Amino acid sequence: MALKTLKARSAMLSLLPHPTFTLCQLRNHPLGAPHVAQFAAIKEQGRAVLAAELQHMEDMTETRAQVVAIDERLDAFAARLSKLLHSIGGESWKSALQGHYFEKPLHALTRPVLGKQLVQMRKWQLSLATSAYPALVALAPELDVLLTEAHAAATAWQGAKQLNREFRDVGARRRWIDRLNGARKEVHGALARLPHEMPHLPADFADRFFLTEEESGADDDEDDSVEDLQAELAAAQEAVVEVERRLAEAVTAEAAAQAEAEARAAKEAELVEMERMAQELARKQEALRKQLKGPLGPGARRPR
Repeated sequence: MALKTLKARSAMLSLLPHPTFTLCQLRNHPLGAPHVAQFAAIKEQGRAVLAAELQHMEDMTETRAQVVAIDERLDAFAARLSKLLHSIGGESWKSALQGHYFEKPLHALTRPVLGKQLVQMRKWQLSLATSAYPALVALAPELDVLLTEAHAAATAWQGAKQLNREFRDVGARRRWIDRLNGARKEVHGALARLPHEMPHLPADFADRFFLTEEESGADDDEDDSVEDLQAELAAAQEAVVEVERRLAEAVTAEAAAQAEAEARAAKEAELVEMERMAQELARKQEALRKQLKGPLGPGARRPR
């Protein structure tokens, strides 16, 4: 039987049984003695790699939790600012202030977890600090603190993810799997030569020292099966459906927000026109009053 190469992408819990099984088999047969120390070391190294992998998972989870926590505080700040902007100044200033700080509707700004939201909110720092409205200036120090914490949280999260990628792709985890595969091939080759030297040994003597796919309970085949690919495709299709649903919701929400903004702009324009007409009417009324108060022409009499 050709010895299969264990996949680097396999879970550590499915990889660790391989050196453990081989080590036990080597200990149980006198001809395996020369290789016991090698696999004992690999097994212990695997346990250390598993512990490191768990630590990376914890680091990513903890830093992600910090990102979510600060994002919620930024969302709350944005909501307060939006409400404050609606209460500041006259009617004609509301849309201008809102448009300056919020290039998109509030729900669109707060949808991403940090990311673009953080970039947009950084633009507020100078505007708040130099605003003509004291209520906005008062928010500047709070925003500075939030953005500092958000930057630190995002940096920590990205750093944890990068360390995990390096650990898996080129670091201790990948080196251990390469070492394990190399040792498996080396020892399998050495044991496979023994039946040629000792005719009483079975031809498959070397195979019994290594865990089979059925015994490991994991699929270590290098080629994906049709069933695996179908399951992966189904999961991907479900993910696409979910993204399409969210996209439709976002499009609907943005369309509603745009319609609301256009309706508001139309009302503001109508109000401005009404005010202009009222001013024009008042001007005409005043002109008529002045004419009525003026002296009458020759022979004219005021009505009684």
